[in-house]
Amino acid sequence: MATHVIFKAGKMASKHIDSYLRSVQHPTVTLDNGNFVILTGLVSGEADVWTAATPSDVTAQEVFVIDDPVRNLIDGAYAIDVSDPRNFYVPATRTARARKILHGDTCYITAAGFASAPTVGAYAVPANGALTLAPAANLTGSTIVAFKVVAAESFYVGTETVSGYRLEAVVAK
Repeated sequence: MATHVIFKAGKMASKHIDSYLRSVQHPTVTLDNGNFVILTGLVSGEADVWTAATPSDVTAQEVFVIDDPVRNLIDGAYAIDVSDPRNFYVPATRTARARKILHGDTCYITAAGFASAPTVGAYAVPANGALTLAPAANLTGSTIVAFKVVAAESFYVGTETVSGYRLEAVVAK
């Protein structure tokens, strides 16, 4: 099985305020927890499910992070108990949960959530044309969402310990 991005919400406003959560579907791409998406409009026939897309201009688009309740699917059809937290994903056209990112939010994400290895003390920003974060040495005034890479550390997902990074949202417009 492929290794997927693992995301764990820390102290995030969306854990306490439902209006910062969105139900989303990507029409063609399997989404991992910890993927970053934009919302492009409501899914046809749905009252509150948004179409998710890969960011194309992160200096102008509001970016959300996928954080779906943990599940593993066999052939995209059957939910089973997860014994390996590295296999979390949401198949294309299935509904996932996305969190709005607000200044001060903290979260954890594995290395698979980055285009390349980040530097502790530097920054990470959503990448154009990708569902992952890109390391950044500095921030520009046009940045809409940016995280400071606070620490490299292990965190629990279910009963498994995984290695990753603790992030803090330092820009969220």
